[in-house]
Amino acid sequence: MPVGATAGLPDHLSKRALEDLAQISNGELDLPGLRQERYDLKYPFWLTWVDVAAIDWDEAPRNVLPEWADPTSDWVLLFDLMRRLADEHGGDNVRLVAWLAP
Repeated sequence: MPVGATAGLPDHLSKRALEDLAQISNGELDLPGLRQERYDLKYPFWLTWVDVAAIDWDEAPRNVLPEWADPTSDWVLLFDLMRRLADEHGGDNVRLVAWLAP
């Protein structure tokens, strides 16, 4: 599991997010870059902006950080968006829900 992440899906996941996850797992959601196949959602996790901001990027061993957690990767745009939303709505109110494929 990624550094700072909480296993499973968060409480109070929106109905829309649950529907999207069901469609993704069944290969029914048409999104750019998403292959039309069934996805195994065995390893869901989530983190808030507070979790992301608390990671010491200089101290975290690179071999345990997934690619998305590297602040120099393309994910830096997502982290910037999360930070901006957290500035407006509070760090505990901004979360990323994702999963790792086996």
